[in-house]
Amino acid sequence: MIGKIEPKDIGDSYLTNPKIKILDVRQPEEFQEIRAKDAKLLPLGEVNRAAVEELLELKDGDEVYVICRSGKRSMTACQILENEGMTNSLFNIEGGTISWAEGGFSVEKN
Repeated sequence: MIGKIEPKDIGDSYLTNPKIKILDVRQPEEFQEIRAKDAKLLPLGEVNRAAVEELLELKDGDEVYVICRSGKRSMTACQILENEGMTNSLFNIEGGTISWAEGGFSVEKN
């Protein structure tokens, strides 16, 4: 089951919780412009269970929070991972990076 969460419901709490992993599924140029702090990039076209598990170094009990620009690509990524049998909890960050930045949560920029 895919959970839906708004940035205000996660905020910066993930920074101190090693079980929460942020996966950004935008394109590299979007990621370079602005991203949630400590997010890992895997463009939507490359999303598959094995790649995500390796990139995020997932362990049992870890939660994967997926983000994009507005929430559409991240939901697609969640659906791909669910269909491939990912057993870690999956959450789509609604409103994406736009809402994340507007909420004043930690970001990194180049």
